[in-house]
Amino acid sequence: MNGTEQAIVEAVAETMIPTDSNGPGAKEAGVIYFIDKQLAGDYGNNAKMYLQGPFIQLTQTGSITVKGITYSGGSAPARITAGIGYQYPINLREFWRNGLTFLDACAVSAYGGSFAGLTLDQRTSVLTDLWNNKPTNFTVFHPFTGLKLALS
Repeated sequence: MNGTEQAIVEAVAETMIPTDSNGPGAKEAGVIYFIDKQLAGDYGNNAKMYLQGPFIQLTQTGSITVKGITYSGGSAPARITAGIGYQYPINLREFWRNGLTFLDACAVSAYGGSFAGLTLDQRTSVLTDLWNNKPTNFTVFHPFTGLKLALS
C-alpha cells in the first residue's frame, strides 16, 4: 500500500476499533502492518483462488457464449451457500486498492476531505452510510468497472 492507502486503512481500523478504557485500539495494535503484509503476500495475490472466469452474473437467462461455446440455457442458478465467494477478475490487493479509492471518494463527496482527515464522527457516518447502502447523493468514479455512477 502507498502512504495514502495506509492512512485510509488506519483510519478505518481506528474508527472501528478505537482506543478506549478497555485498552489500545487497532492503530496501537499495528493492524495496518498486518493488513499490508497480507495484501503483499499470498492473500493479496489470490494464491489459492481460481481466477479464470468466466465472470458472468450468478444467474443469467438466455444464451451465453464462453470461449466460443454457446450455452442456450444461460447459467445455472447459484445457491448463496454454495461457496461461490470471491468472483472478480482482479486480485484481492487490487480489490482493496479500488475499495479504498471508492471510500475516499465517498468521504470527499460527503464531507469535502479525505477519509483519513475526517473527524471520528464523520468517518463513522461515512462507514455507516456505506454499510446501510445509503451513501449521500454524489457521482464518483466506480473503481471496479471504470464507469461513473450516480449513487443515491
